[in-house]
Amino acid sequence: MNAPKVSIIMAAFNEEELIGKSIDSLLQQSYSNFELIIVNDGSTDLTEKIIQEKMKKSNKIKYFKIKHVPGKGCVRPRVYGIEKSNGEIIFLVDADAWYERDYLKKCISVLKEKNVAGAIGKLRVWEPKTFISKYRDLQYRLRYNNPERIRNELKQGRTAVWIFKRKAYQEAGKYNENLPYGEDIDLTCRMMKKGYKLEYVPTAIWKHKWPEKPIEVIKFNYHAGKKSYPYFRKNPKQILVKGYFPLIIPLLLFIPFHWVFIALALIHMAPMEFKGIKLLFKSKSKNKPYALLSPLVFYINNIPFFAGLVAGFLGGMR
Repeated sequence: MNAPKVSIIMAAFNEEELIGKSIDSLLQQSYSNFELIIVNDGSTDLTEKIIQEKMKKSNKIKYFKIKHVPGKGCVRPRVYGIEKSNGEIIFLVDADAWYERDYLKKCISVLKEKNVAGAIGKLRVWEPKTFISKYRDLQYRLRYNNPERIRNELKQGRTAVWIFKRKAYQEAGKYNENLPYGEDIDLTCRMMKKGYKLEYVPTAIWKHKWPEKPIEVIKFNYHAGKKSYPYFRKNPKQILVKGYFPLIIPLLLFIPFHWVFIALALIHMAPMEFKGIKLLFKSKSKNKPYALLSPLVFYINNIPFFAGLVAGFLGGMR
């Protein structure tokens, strides 16, 4: 494989805060044979203006704007961008992510093998500021610093690749646009069923930004849960796992009536606190004290997510 052309696909919806920095990190890649296709999914903020300013500085950018369809997620603009591209390799990127200068070069190096369909690099949290994102940073550092763990997750279909060969993408049946959430893992699993291998490249670093303020995290996870119901309904065990977290609510409400509910609430929190303590002792990060907030972080993320799943279920019954 001699310097194949890469089509970088970026879907953007109201990304004015970080899209400029994200585009810059892509335009500065040491691997030069690429096109950057940006699909504006009906943004109403300054996203379009920022993109247009970047286009003045680089002829590698191809820009498209489509009408936003609520509840469809980013798979729709991504598929649209892929259809407008012509590279041998497809690289899906987020508009709120930053990629180190050699990210493309390092990932493409493993795609030289004929039976390797795709790859993913080491993920980090982009500038964590609150206790929620600092806890996530601890989790991701521990997780992605273990190459064997990520390779196993790829084999088990629990982690997706975002840079892959177009041929493998087409053979696997492309993205399922009926899945607004989990479409990347769904595609990854179908690639493996076709006999392809997937690789983890721990020297290729990328950083992603997630909502950090509690109210933003609650709203984000509720909508994520609602969008992900079509994916989760195929995995009922995962719905039961998510359903564990809201049980804390009745336990807390009944505490004034009997002391036993205090004990039950503490028992309910215990598995999460145990994970936090393990994370505290394993971590070498300066943020490791935040590991002790494990139950709080789990509840803030998972209770609204489960509520979203319920809303998705009820919406599907109409």
